[in-house]
Amino acid sequence: MARGIGMPIRPTLSNRATRLATIAATAAATMLVVAAGAGASTTVTEYQLPSATAQPAGLVTGPDHAIWFTELGANAIARMDPSTHQVKEYPLPTAKAGPNAIAPGPDGALWFAELAAGSIGRIDPATGAIAEFRIPTEASKPTGIVAGPDGAMWFTETGGNKIGRIDPSSHTIAEYPIPTAQSSPGVIVNGPEGGLWFPELGGNKIGRIDPTTAKITEFPIPTAKAGPVGTVAGADGAIWFTESVTHQVGRLDPATGAIKEYPVTGAKSVPGAMTAGPDGGVWFLEMGANKIGRIDPATGEIKEFPIPTANSLPLLIAPGSDGALWFTEVAANKIGRIAGI
Repeated sequence: MARGIGMPIRPTLSNRATRLATIAATAAATMLVVAAGAGASTTVTEYQLPSATAQPAGLVTGPDHAIWFTELGANAIARMDPSTHQVKEYPLPTAKAGPNAIAPGPDGALWFAELAAGSIGRIDPATGAIAEFRIPTEASKPTGIVAGPDGAMWFTETGGNKIGRIDPSSHTIAEYPIPTAQSSPGVIVNGPEGGLWFPELGGNKIGRIDPTTAKITEFPIPTAKAGPVGTVAGADGAIWFTESVTHQVGRLDPATGAIKEYPVTGAKSVPGAMTAGPDGGVWFLEMGANKIGRIDPATGEIKEFPIPTANSLPLLIAPGSDGALWFTEVAANKIGRIAGI
C-alpha cells in the first residue's frame, strides 16, 4: 500500500553552509589514447578532484549542461564545468547522508538518493539550495533515482525492498513493495514502452513498474546468481543489464520478456553501471577489470577500453552535453571522460 509524507527534513541550505570549492580540478591529469576504439581515436581522460576524500559516486548531466555528481566521502553534491573542469561542492545538511545516484527532475532541479540517511534530496542548480525529504520506511536505503514519464521522481529502496515515488511539487512519497523478498533493487531507468525498469541483485531478476498502475512485473534471469547491477534502455528498444557475478551483459525484450546473455572478456570483469551512448552503443563499466566496455546492440560485439588509473573502481557513467561519456572513479577520487566514441 502506498504511504505518504510531505515534510522535508531541512527545507533549505543556508549560504554559510555552501562550500564553493572553485578550485580547478587537475585538467587532463591523465590521458590515454586508445587506437582500437569505437572511433578513430578514443581517449580516456581523468580529472583529480580537489577534495582528497570526495569518493565520487552518482553522476549525471544537469540542466545547465554541467556534470553533477555525488560525493560519498565528502558528503556533498558537486558540479564540474565540462570545459574548465572547475569543481564546486555543496555540503549536505545531514551528516553522513551517503549520497548515491543523482538525476535531473522535471522542475529543473537535481534529485538524489541519500542511502545512509534514508532520504531523497533536491538541489537547485542555480542557487545551490538543498532540501531533504525523509522516506517513511526505516532503513529504506534509497539507491537509484530517475524522473518518470508521469512527472514524478521514482527511486529504489535497497533496504526497504520497495519502489518509491516522490511528487516534485507536494513532496508526497508513495512506496510500492516488490513481490520478491530481499530483492535488493539498484538503479532505475525509463524503458522505451513507458515502464520503469530496475535490476534485482538479490532476486536475480529484472523488474518493471508501471508508473500509472504501480503494478510490478519481474523477469527471472536465466543464469543463476548472476548479480544484476546496471540497467539501461538501448537504442534497439531493448532493456540491457549487467551481471556482475557471472560477468555477462544481458538483453531483455520488453515485448516478450525473452532474455539473451553475452559473456564479457575476462573472469574478473565485474560489469556494473550502464548508459546508452550517442553512437548507438550500450556502454558499461567494468569494476573488476578497470575498463569501460561497449556492446553493439545489433551484433553483440564487445569492445573494451582501459582506464589509466589502476584500481580506480568506476562506479557510475552517463552521457555529457559534449558528446562524450563521463564516469566516476570512487577509489581513485577522479571524474573520467571517454571521448571520440
